Amino acid sequence: MSRLALEVSVNGEKAFTIGHTDWCMMNAVVDFARLIPENDGDDEMRAGSVSGHIFLRPRDKVGPTNALPYDALQIRRGDEVTIRVIETDSPDSPGEPTPMGHWVELDAEEP
Repeated sequence: MSRLALEVSVNGEKAFTIGHTDWCMMNAVVDFARLIPENDGDDEMRAGSVSGHIFLRPRDKVGPTNALPYDALQIRRGDEVTIRVIETDSPDSPGEPTPMGHWVELDAEEP
């Protein structure tokens, strides 16, 4: 069954496709930090990454929300990151679920 997904590419090469068969929230995040140098040199340390997560709400409407991570990729100055919304039958598999620490309890009338 085809479903919406987020396809992430770095410098024209596909990194991963975020998608899931269940109702969920997906995100692709680009982080970049300009940090103070650790030495007296003029160079600044720069750190960047692109990552993704799927957030799943419990199907029985009670329980912890889980995050399913995708491996973060390092990026640097000049890299081009592209995030496309696509339809696919075969998204990449995420990592193991991580409980998010907050509990969901919804009324039975909510969908």
